[in-house]
Amino acid sequence: VLKVIEFRKDESEELELLDGTMTGIERWGKELPTRLKVMHSHWLLRKKRVVVVRGIQFDDRDISFLIRIDGKCSQGAVICIEEHSEDRKQLKKALQKRDSDVIVSQQSLVLDILAKFESKEHIYSLVRHSLSAKQSEMKFFFPRYKLTFHFDQDLCVLLCREISGYKLSKKQQLDSTLRGTTAYL
Repeated sequence: VLKVIEFRKDESEELELLDGTMTGIERWGKELPTRLKVMHSHWLLRKKRVVVVRGIQFDDRDISFLIRIDGKCSQGAVICIEEHSEDRKQLKKALQKRDSDVIVSQQSLVLDILAKFESKEHIYSLVRHSLSAKQSEMKFFFPRYKLTFHFDQDLCVLLCREISGYKLSKKQQLDSTLRGTTAYL
């Protein structure tokens, strides 16, 4: 068995590369979204019981997700590190992050509607856990398109965070035009 260790002097942390085959990932992360299994490398930070999820390229050291492992060594909370965040570069900062998005497994009417645009297995349902906010915020992230939709309670609509004015249409049918069209927002 080949064991790959990355030692980060600047952070005095030792990361161990986990088996990236589907069989290996199924042992500890069978409930992860497909894209997290296939499109990322997984590094175990044994002392802190955390799996660091990074890009699959050997030189991509930016942290995309952190997975906190519970006592039974199964999947725990999957924490999303935002793409523009400086926390992606520094493990210590990412581990200390208080406000974060957590991937949740759920079935909903919203996901059924969004599945017209993207397959459900490629949509991450995220809940924003914030110590400062009184309530959690639900978001839907499309990693292939790098788009995030969140629910605006004032407008009662899903808005895109990345493209101003881009929103999910309240009416999901185009009456008497484009018959048979099923993939649109």
